[in-house]
Formats: sequence, C-alpha cells, structure tokens
Amino acid sequence: DDCRAQGIPSVIENLIYALPGQELDDAKKEELITESAILLNATKPDLLKLEFPVTERGCKKLADNLTVPWAVLSAGVAFDQFKKAIILSTEVGGASGFIAGRSIWKEAIGMNKEEQNKFLNSTAISRLDELNKMLNEMKQGEDAIKRMAQNDAARGLVDAPTKRAAEQQFKESRQQPNRVQAPQDGALDDRAL
Repeated sequence: DDCRAQGIPSVIENLIYALPGQELDDAKKEELITESAILLNATKPDLLKLEFPVTERGCKKLADNLTVPWAVLSAGVAFDQFKKAIILSTEVGGASGFIAGRSIWKEAIGMNKEEQNKFLNSTAISRLDELNKMLNEMKQGEDAIKRMAQNDAARGLVDAPTKRAAEQQFKESRQQPNRVQAPQDGALDDRAL
C-alpha cells in the first residue's frame, strides 16, 4: 500500500536458503518456494520475483494460487537449464516473464577485460535476444490459438477440448466390436446389418 500511495511499483524478491548445517533437497526447496510465494501473494505486490519452483508440479501450484504477476529468476543456473525453467514457468506456472543475471553472463567472471567485453557484447547479448525471441514466439502461439478459438466460436464451431473429447469418445466406441444379434428365426434384414 505504501508503494501505491507513492505511485511506485512494489516488487518482492524471495530467495530460499538452507539454514547453517542443513541441506535442502529438491522437494523441500519446491515446498518453500511455493509456500512462501503464496504467503507473499497476500501482500498484493505489483510483481513477485521467484526462483524456479523445481518441478512442473511446483509451477502448477503457483499458477493455481498466485493472483499477482510473477517472474522467474535465473538463480545462476546454466543457460540451457534456465531456458527450460522459463518454458515451464510461463507455460505451466503462469509466469509473466524472466529476470536473468548470471545465467546470461557468469562465464565472463575471471576473464580479462578484453575477453569480458567480447563475451558480454556477443554471447551475453545473443543469449538475452534468444530468451526474448523464445517468449515472443510463445506469446504469438498463444495469441494464434485464442484467435482460432474466437473464429471457431463466431462460426458456431465447438472449442478444441470439446472436439477432442468427442473424437476420443468416437474412437473408443469404434474400438468396441459392433455385435449384431440375429433374431430367433435367424434371419437378418438390411437394417440390422
């Protein structure tokens, strides 16, 4: 509320760490990321910055419980791993996007100044461009699916899930043998066949 009163967005970043002397396995980390995000959601920030919730199940839990926008953090994982996290976070978890740091540039640490400049101006920029392109393509695909559904509805056609369910039901009915029972006299007419 204080941020809104001042006309500035409220952004909350939550990071999960193990307590000294303890380790976090993936299941516990997933639980802590999702449960803390749900608690922070109650504060109604303009944006939550969250670590990847470990699994598709964690992403689904966020999608089912968050009412505010969220972005997935790179948390310094390898670039290819971060791409997969973005896909799951946006497609399953409803994330609005990503916030990337070390996954883009961490290899530049330890390089001399010239190598750093070359890396940051080539590899790091191309990685960021690749992530933005990937999200834009995903968004275009979602938009196309929505437009097709709207066009189908305007023409009185059924939506895709209803159509798929009907097709599946039809296929299942075709797999069951069609048993024709002959009348007691043993003669079948054209209608019975």
